[in-house]
Amino acid sequence: MKLSYVILMLVIILIAVGYFTKPSNEFCVQKAKENIQTFNQSVPGYNNPVNPENRSGNDVRPDQIMILDRFLWKEIRFASSSNVQLVGYAYLNKFHKVSEKNAN
Repeated sequence: MKLSYVILMLVIILIAVGYFTKPSNEFCVQKAKENIQTFNQSVPGYNNPVNPENRSGNDVRPDQIMILDRFLWKEIRFASSSNVQLVGYAYLNKFHKVSEKNAN
């Protein structure tokens, strides 16, 4: 019986740590903008074909970044005109980006 109380207390502590160490939405937006710069967001015929890599995170509006609160972590997605792409996860006061090939 004592072991079950110890396990219950550890689970409660882990949940509390996860819940109270989620980063703020402003932090998530800033890190998402940095990560979006690395994604290839070019659409053939619509972007500048001479310098497609000259894209900056400043042309991303904050309303295009969706932050989904999943209780213990936050899921950050980028909504472009063609699709919604996973950018990364935020938990334990850090942002963990998702590679471009795993973002779909």
